[in-house]
Amino acid sequence: MNSPESPLPEGSPLSRGKTRLAILVAILLFALLAAGSLATKRPWSDEGWFASAGFTLAEKGYMGTPVMDESCTGLTGIQKRTYWVLPFYFLAQAAWYKVWGFHLFTMRALSLFLGLVALYCWYSVLTRLAGPRSALVALLLMASDYYFVQAGSFGRYDMLCLTLGALGVWVYFHFRATNLPLGLFLAQCFLCAGGLTHFLGIMTFLWFWIVVLWQDRSRLRVSVLALCALPYLSGAALWYNYIRQSPEDFRAQFLATATSAGRVSGVADPLTALAREFSERYLIGYGLGTHSATHSGPIWMKSLILLAWIAGVVAAILIPSLRRRPVVRLLLVLAFIEFWTMTLLDGHKQTWYLVYMTVPFAALLAIALEWCWDRRPALRAGLVVALAGLIALQAGGSLLRMRINVYKNQFVPAAEYIKAHARPDQMVMGSAELGFGIGFDRNFVDDILIGFKSGYRPEFIVLESNWQGLMEIFRTERPPVFAHMQRLYAEQYRLVYDENGYKIWQLRSPRIP
Repeated sequence: MNSPESPLPEGSPLSRGKTRLAILVAILLFALLAAGSLATKRPWSDEGWFASAGFTLAEKGYMGTPVMDESCTGLTGIQKRTYWVLPFYFLAQAAWYKVWGFHLFTMRALSLFLGLVALYCWYSVLTRLAGPRSALVALLLMASDYYFVQAGSFGRYDMLCLTLGALGVWVYFHFRATNLPLGLFLAQCFLCAGGLTHFLGIMTFLWFWIVVLWQDRSRLRVSVLALCALPYLSGAALWYNYIRQSPEDFRAQFLATATSAGRVSGVADPLTALAREFSERYLIGYGLGTHSATHSGPIWMKSLILLAWIAGVVAAILIPSLRRRPVVRLLLVLAFIEFWTMTLLDGHKQTWYLVYMTVPFAALLAIALEWCWDRRPALRAGLVVALAGLIALQAGGSLLRMRINVYKNQFVPAAEYIKAHARPDQMVMGSAELGFGIGFDRNFVDDILIGFKSGYRPEFIVLESNWQGLMEIFRTERPPVFAHMQRLYAEQYRLVYDENGYKIWQLRSPRIP
């Protein structure tokens, strides 16, 4: 690995003008794709849950999630304190809402801003490690990547976690030559915040310290390590202070989340977890498996992106001159850590976590393309076409979803129906994201069991595609709940709205006991 004072890796430099133009194109590409996606995709239940807690913290000063019903989730005390996910994203949300106001689009705009920060950080780091040409290609690949764009337009904590990790890596390399203790300390502040955002923050933490030990183990001192421990001790103390407000609720919520849907089952059965990782995350995520009704078109073409990522990894492993490069080894280690962490610790196999793989995949492919450009001049025209096609294919997935515009064509009409027909005092039950359309501060509750445990009898029940799918699961896995729902719809409610994947049921009048 290069010393702190060593020059950038070899490679014919680009002119400053071309470099700036390429950077501008990448930034605009990501910003436009993320902004378009931000404005056109339907809100999701996770966004509703997280927004409820962030909004409550910003407006009322406590971190509860009042939209969620604890009786059907097992999340005891959730309406007053939120323990089932780590807290830093809610703090970031509340601060953001104080400045920009609360709305679905402002919530998502936070992710867009963070995506721009992450792109800058990784471009800067890759420029130092791999050279300006590979860094630029990687920047273009990351900026157009479907999962990076979706994370940058989604009201979830993934982009915050990823960006905090990127900031930690960037600040370390920025201060490495001039003030290593300061760089390490600031890096730990960001990495600790990332770990308090999502448990997958551990991936960047592990990789970061592998990099530090590889490059700077001879420069580490006990005093420096003690300084690095301060952010973690402070973060743990603050989190513990919040937990001790209600240890019983923390224990109930933490266990309910950790054991839900076999989240950590991969630790006990890694082979099954590995098979599921490929079949449920990668194959589905890249167009070779089942998909939701809102995803249409030639989705199988996404598999070409996966083949490109695999080609970059294979080239890095099999080509000796690439394999010997320290930056390639570090990127392979990053890919290895992220792949196995998600394999073993995420039993849900959500495809949106693929955003964490974007950086090593894009960087390895960019380095392989530069190697081929330098050593196979006859292939340069083909490489340009292939790279442009890959970027277009990645961006095309986001553009296709924008054209469908599920937000305007499906979500808004259903929400407007409720606003037009439900009085503020009447209870509305539906998935949490409905709050973005009708307001979180009204009589609205997310109870997927439709009152089976809570006893609620709302005036309106809103069923979207996700809840309708869960009902079919209840048919076989929870027959009493399914029978309860069928009885309600047959005897106590009437269907008043059935359009574009949304069904709205209204309580018959007079009420049937």
